[in-house]
Amino acid sequence: RRGRGVLMVAGGAIAAVAHLGLVWTGSTPVLLLLRVLFGIGQGALFVGATTLAVDLAVPERRGEATSYIFVALHLGSGTGPLIGEWALRQWSFDAVWLLAAAGSALAGVLSFAVPNQPATDVDLEDGRMRLLHPRAVLPGAILGVGIIGFTGFNAFVPLFGDEIGVDNIGPVFMVSSFTIVLIRFFGARLPDWLGPVRGGTIALTLSAIGLAIIGFVDVAGGLYAGAIVMSAGTSLLLPSLVNAAVDGVPANERSSALATYTLFLEVSLAFGAVAFGAVAGASSYANGFLMGAAAAVVALVILQVTRAGRT
Repeated sequence: RRGRGVLMVAGGAIAAVAHLGLVWTGSTPVLLLLRVLFGIGQGALFVGATTLAVDLAVPERRGEATSYIFVALHLGSGTGPLIGEWALRQWSFDAVWLLAAAGSALAGVLSFAVPNQPATDVDLEDGRMRLLHPRAVLPGAILGVGIIGFTGFNAFVPLFGDEIGVDNIGPVFMVSSFTIVLIRFFGARLPDWLGPVRGGTIALTLSAIGLAIIGFVDVAGGLYAGAIVMSAGTSLLLPSLVNAAVDGVPANERSSALATYTLFLEVSLAFGAVAFGAVAGASSYANGFLMGAAAAVVALVILQVTRAGRT
């Protein structure tokens, strides 16, 4: 209704304010409120950028466009902790938050340069405001279930590494991130060529196999091999299903559909690790990875039965 750039500018500004607040807060409740505020800003910036990428792409290249968006996301997620650790060692936590605020503010400033035309090809007054867009619920649910194992991997692989004798887990994360960035960059067209069903099937199959390797082959070699295979599947999953989430959605509802789709990603990131931890606590970390593999199989079955909304 107001344009994608508005979301991006406002999101960067809100995230910057949230980071600045961390410099002065000494209260846990205020800290939590600032984290919520940051989540609002991050969500607005992310949805605005993803929607704009889909807007600018022709329909047969939407998967490619979202692949590039997520390359940027993973590069930021990978370099941010390194910069933060460097700033902490050089100065203090306050310097970390100030740098984070500067990064968010820069994102907001750069967003002034993006196209900001509202969706004018349809009657905006006919667009209903919905908390969840029905078109994106099924692809989002498949995505959320399918990445439960990946969220558990990110949260618990350091502890699992200690258990199997891998003292330095940093290279495992590096291999995982490098695999995702490599496939999403050089294989950006794959989701469009394969389509939501075939691409999602390959992605979920690879994810399940990779997680099963980690769970069954509990040695360093199995961890590295499983991380590569699982990350290859994860890299294809989100851009493969994005077309199923926005296909046939009018322009004035596209940001709503993408917000719904990525909402399931955030929910999985929040609660997938909790489910993984519950299984690991009750039995073992290896069984946690096997649970993640089983979740990917469940997502695969849902995809095959529903064909992602018959896209």
